[in-house]
Amino acid sequence: MFKVTRSETPIEWNNGNYRDPLVVNQLKKDFLSKCYLCEQSDFGNINIEHFVPHLNQDKELKTNWKNLYYSCSHCNGIKGPRHQELLDCCNENHNVDIAIGLEAPSVPNGKITLTNNLNSSFDLFDLTNKTIALLEQCYNNANSGTQQVSHQYLKEKILEEHAYLQSLRFQLKNGLNRLIQREKEDLVERISNMLKPNYPFSAFWKTYVKNDPFLSVLLNQ
Repeated sequence: MFKVTRSETPIEWNNGNYRDPLVVNQLKKDFLSKCYLCEQSDFGNINIEHFVPHLNQDKELKTNWKNLYYSCSHCNGIKGPRHQELLDCCNENHNVDIAIGLEAPSVPNGKITLTNNLNSSFDLFDLTNKTIALLEQCYNNANSGTQQVSHQYLKEKILEEHAYLQSLRFQLKNGLNRLIQREKEDLVERISNMLKPNYPFSAFWKTYVKNDPFLSVLLNQ
């Protein structure tokens, strides 16, 4: 997950339709074109997700700007009203990009690993575990044919970016003595760019760099 700075409610939004293009476009901008759960970007099936489910068609929850989140249909369908009490990427006190560690699988049919990085004495420890339970389903569970297709597509996108990061690392580590300074700086900049919240699956690459003695020292992570 990644931290989100939410804008104020659009002044022009007054029709109560949370699927209004004005709402969708502003949320897309706020959430950096990424699903707030799985972190894939520029996906086609956009959903406006209600962080707190609007059970019984609760109008306040349904149209509350702070309750609207940018999501892919895959993750929205899995979360539904079943998963509540989660880490909130829009809450500045919830360091979602630090609380959960995510690691890409080592093989195409492997599973994504999720880790609670918080000490059990922390207030957000239990909330982090509940969030991990949801993300585990978003990334790894495939109970139906459509979910299997969605999961494989999502995993392929993660593996593609993972391979790119490994390639950058290999070029940098094995070329330290023969690359010119400008080439080294370019590789470091490319890796640093992957850690920014607007980059697809940025939480994965933050975990990767943090756990890599070479890159963590080089990038001061």
